Amino acid sequence: MKLEKDVRPRDRDRRRRVDKFLRRREHRRRFRSVGTVLMLALFVVSALLWSPEVAAAVDTEALWGTIAEIIGTWVTRAAGVGFFVGGVMFGWGWKNEDGDRRGQGINTMIAAAIVGALAGMIGIFFGT
Repeated sequence: MKLEKDVRPRDRDRRRRVDKFLRRREHRRRFRSVGTVLMLALFVVSALLWSPEVAAAVDTEALWGTIAEIIGTWVTRAAGVGFFVGGVMFGWGWKNEDGDRRGQGINTMIAAAIVGALAGMIGIFFGT
């Protein structure tokens, strides 16, 4: 019982400090300004892309192929990073004789291999 009383005031104090930090006006202003800039950028990009003049001048098949190529490239790279991270997790689990970490590493490597295989078949999904 004595230990619980010692822990609770610390938790309350931490919560108060976090609440005080989040309630500051400066942070709210900063978050609002970032949100406003993102919303404005999204509006400008959508206005440029979906205007009739741009839509008439853009070859949609070429644009679709470019988007498929970019997605395929970056998903393949992300799968490689995931496979690497899984390998590191498996290696550290093997070194420390930690069965849970080895299992997580193998699961991560398998998931990354599946994502990489799907990224290799991106042409099937996009019809390119």
